[in-house]
Amino acid sequence: MTVATDEIYEKYLQKAITEINALGDEIAHAGAGSRVPVVGSGHPLADVFLLKHSPQPSELQEGVAFYGRAGNALLKSLQRLHVDPMAIYGTNCLKFADGDEDESRPFLLRELHIVQPKLVVVMGAPAREYLNATRFPLARELAPAEGELQEFTPMIQGLVTPDIDESLDEQPAKTAFWNAFKMLGEKPMPITGRLQEVFLEDFRKELAEMQSPEAKRLFILAKLIHLFHLRVGEYVALIAAADMTGNFGVGVLLESCLADKLAFAERTRRLLRKVAETRIAERAA
Repeated sequence: MTVATDEIYEKYLQKAITEINALGDEIAHAGAGSRVPVVGSGHPLADVFLLKHSPQPSELQEGVAFYGRAGNALLKSLQRLHVDPMAIYGTNCLKFADGDEDESRPFLLRELHIVQPKLVVVMGAPAREYLNATRFPLARELAPAEGELQEFTPMIQGLVTPDIDESLDEQPAKTAFWNAFKMLGEKPMPITGRLQEVFLEDFRKELAEMQSPEAKRLFILAKLIHLFHLRVGEYVALIAAADMTGNFGVGVLLESCLADKLAFAERTRRLLRKVAETRIAERAA
């Protein structure tokens, strides 16, 4: 039996929408009614994550990131590059006009975890320095090189541009921003295999520290579930690409492979529960 790819995506989308809404409520609560929060805007599972440092007056007025001149300029640029605006999510590092950097950093981490983009476009040196200091898992520091695709994490690329808010008036500033931003429409750099390398390195290290055979068994099963979730995301992307290019036979084959992996994961979950229940029963006896 094949798996409905759309159904899987819808579940991930609903989860992301719920988490983004909850994050917005937390940011508003942090404002304590005396500060206007500026929340992110766009698709909660966007491929492209736009990041600048501070909200501008128009954003503070509406409470939405990239509202106003910056958003209009970016929309025109995206249209020139034939990039779907619906595949974009944008936010500020700071969530309040007088926001403290340490206060806002956990919010940005949450946004990155929820959206899980393929590309982070970092606008301006303050935003780049802030993101580097955030210490996102598996992330490398982005260099100040503008207009060059860099590896941010093994699964996310980074692109540094000038600050969009400072590039709206003078023609040289507009040109500099466009020359860096237009890389968004270029062919993406190949993803390295560093994710698997890091995963295996951490797995071996943690497993070696465990003494109990039962603990090792539980740990291995839990890691299998973790690895499974990474693989599901890859299969969903491949199936979508096959459908978009008209290779429906390949899509059906990939769906069959995904169904096998989903069945394996469910068997692993049942085994994990059985092991845990057995250990609990032994201790209670």
